[in-house]
Amino acid sequence: MQLSISEFDIKMAILDMLSKTKQANKFNMLGRGGRGDLENHLKVSFTDREKAIAGMAFEQLKMDGLIGPTYKDIIDPENWLEITDAGRKAFNRRALDDLDEALRKIDPALCKLRHGAISASLSTQPDSIRQAAHSARELINQVLHILAPLDDIKQQPGFKLSKEASRSQGDVVSSAS
Repeated sequence: MQLSISEFDIKMAILDMLSKTKQANKFNMLGRGGRGDLENHLKVSFTDREKAIAGMAFEQLKMDGLIGPTYKDIIDPENWLEITDAGRKAFNRRALDDLDEALRKIDPALCKLRHGAISASLSTQPDSIRQAAHSARELINQVLHILAPLDDIKQQPGFKLSKEASRSQGDVVSSAS
């Protein structure tokens, strides 16, 4: 099963919702046995697997210090959550971590590739690991093409095509003379 919405989008929606209120209950946002506020906000209906991933997203946001419990409720202190200053900054810049921030500076489309690789890795489809690896490889390839264009590499002193690269599909290896 492929996720209908990315984990990144779920996390951004949680931050968005918490940025508009003083505090919210995790299980009201997730929904107890039915549709939750998070699904309504995203205009989707989660499968059980997606709801579990959304639950993990809450925990990851807490571990990353982007949201935190208020500890003000007597009965359920850890599930009443608020956005932190770091969470507000992450939401405003649309980057959950330093890698998102760096990729966004290079090209915002690279973040989508990264989030797609993560979503594929969370899928339960038989081919999901290969799809995740393909997306990750494509992300690395695009970053290299943007930051180190092949024509610039070929212009470097000491560059030469390896014998193996000459025989293959044109892969290039640089070696200093």
